[in-house]
Formats: sequence, C-alpha cells, structure tokens
Amino acid sequence: DGADFSDAEIEGADFTASSLGGARFVAARLPEARFVDARGPRASFEGANLVGAKFTGAVLAGASFKLAELQEASARHRLKRGSGGGRSAIHTA
Repeated sequence: DGADFSDAEIEGADFTASSLGGARFVAARLPEARFVDARGPRASFEGANLVGAKFTGAVLAGASFKLAELQEASARHRLKRGSGGGRSAIHTA
C-alpha cells in the first residue's frame, strides 16, 4: 500500500490481485496494464497513460483518474450469483 509508481514506464505491467491502496501512478505510462481484481482505494492515476488497461473486478473507491488516458481501457464487475453486475464506467472527473 502507498507505493509510488509516478512517472514509471512499464508496458503490460501486471498488478493482478495487488493491494494498491493510496498508490500513486501519476503521469505513469502503463499501456495494456492489468489491474484485474486489484484493490486500490484512494489510488491516484492522474495524468497516467492507461490505454488498453484492464480493470476487471478491481475495487478503486476514491481513486482519481483526472486527465488519465483511458482509450480502450475496460472495467467490468465480476458477476456473482444473484447479483445485477455488469459493465461499469471508469470515472475521470
């Protein structure tokens, strides 16, 4: 938790099932990164290049994506039996 990846440049980085609470990815270049099932409350992705990133099942409550590049990024909730589930948006405001 609280790791600083600001300005990092890692194509295809894999943060699957990682604990990223409070982590900073400010201005990082992480195209095609995987954040599948990651937990990142209050993480900052401000100004990051996340083109094609995968956020399936990620829990990012309070995370900031201000000015992040999110073209072709995807975020889907994993469906649990009896849940409504479905596609979720990545909010940038």
